[in-house]
Amino acid sequence: MSPTGDSSIFSFTNFNILGIHISLQQKMWTIYAKSMTHRSLSFPFYLILWIGIIFGFGFAYIWMSATASKRTNGFSNAVGAKVHYTVDRSVAEDYYNKVRILCWVVTNPKNHKTKARVIKQTWGSRCNTLLFISTEKTNKLPTIALNANDMWKTTIDVLSYIHDNYIDSADWFLKADDENFIVLENVRLLLKPYNPDKPLYFGRKYKKHVEQGYMSSGAGYVLSREAVKLFVEVALRDPKKCNQGIALDDVELGSCLSNVGVLAGDSHDILGKQRFFPFQPEVHMTEEYLVQLPWFLDYINTNASNALETDCCSQTTISFSYVPPDIIDSVCRWGGSWRGWHSRRCRLVESIDELEDEVVLVAVDGHQGAGEVAG
Repeated sequence: MSPTGDSSIFSFTNFNILGIHISLQQKMWTIYAKSMTHRSLSFPFYLILWIGIIFGFGFAYIWMSATASKRTNGFSNAVGAKVHYTVDRSVAEDYYNKVRILCWVVTNPKNHKTKARVIKQTWGSRCNTLLFISTEKTNKLPTIALNANDMWKTTIDVLSYIHDNYIDSADWFLKADDENFIVLENVRLLLKPYNPDKPLYFGRKYKKHVEQGYMSSGAGYVLSREAVKLFVEVALRDPKKCNQGIALDDVELGSCLSNVGVLAGDSHDILGKQRFFPFQPEVHMTEEYLVQLPWFLDYINTNASNALETDCCSQTTISFSYVPPDIIDSVCRWGGSWRGWHSRRCRLVESIDELEDEVVLVAVDGHQGAGEVAG
C-alpha cells in the first residue's frame, strides 16, 4: 500500500496562529454542553465540529500565505524554531518510507461495509500494511479471521500472527479499533527518533495496575518490533511473566510487556499536551463531560479542570475514539479528497531537517528526545 502523494505532517489545530486558542474551543464546548439534554451527539453536530476545524485550517493557511512566506506558530515558538508554510510532499513520503507501520484494526462482520470500509479508504491507507481483525474473512478487506473468545485472547493471537508473518515487514505495530480516528503522519512524527529494535510502546498511559503504567486500548497503542518479539518469544512462553487466562486485554498486555523489559513511553508533546485520546474530541474539551468520567480522571491521576488545562490537545494529536464513520468520511470528502484536505489545510514544512529542528520529544519518562532507548 503506497502513501498518497499530498500527505503531510498534520497539525491538529492552527487556531492559535490567529490568536484563537484551544481554550476558546473549550468554552464553546462548555456552552454547548450546558444546553445538552442527552449525552448522545447527532451527526449534524459532529459534522459542524469537523467542518469548523477544517475552516480553521483553511483560514489559517490562507492568512499565512497572504501575509508572509515564513512564520512561527505556537508550537515552534515554544522551541524557538521557525517553520516555512509551503507544500512539500517529500516530508511525509520520507517518513512513510523510514517509519514503517503495520496497523491492525479490530472490527466485526457487521462493520465490514461501514466502519472498516471507511477506515480503509481514509486513514488506513496511510499505513504501510493494513490488517483488519474480525471473526469472518471478506474479500473487500485485508482481513484476518480469528475465533478468540475475548479481547485478551484476540490480542495474543494477533501479535503471535504478526510475529510469525510480518515482523520484518514493519518497524512499528499499531493497534486500533474501528471507531478510532488516527493521524498516521503524527504517529510517525512521534516514532521517528526511536529505534524500533528497542523495547518500547506508546499510547495513552493509564497509571493503574502496572507500576510503569499501561496503554489504553481505546485510544490505540503502538509497539516497536522488539516489543512484539519480546512479548511472543519470551512473555508468552513463561506463565510467570504473562497470564494467558481471562483478563483485561490492555492491562494484561501492559503487565506482560513490563515483565519482559518493554518501556511504557510518554507520548506527550514538548508542551506537555496529550496525543492519544480514548474519547470523542468534545469529551476532552469540556469539563461537564469529564466530570462524568471519574474513573478516567482517576486513571490519569488528575481532575477535570487540570485535564482541560494540561491535557488537551496536542497540535500533533494522534487519535480520538468513538468517531462515527460518516463523520470521518464527510471530513475527508470536504476538501475534495483525504489527501487534498491534508495538502491544502494543514501546516506543512519545507524539509525533514527543519521539522526535526522544531520537534523535541519527551517520549520515555526521564529520557529527553530519543535518550538512551533510541539507537
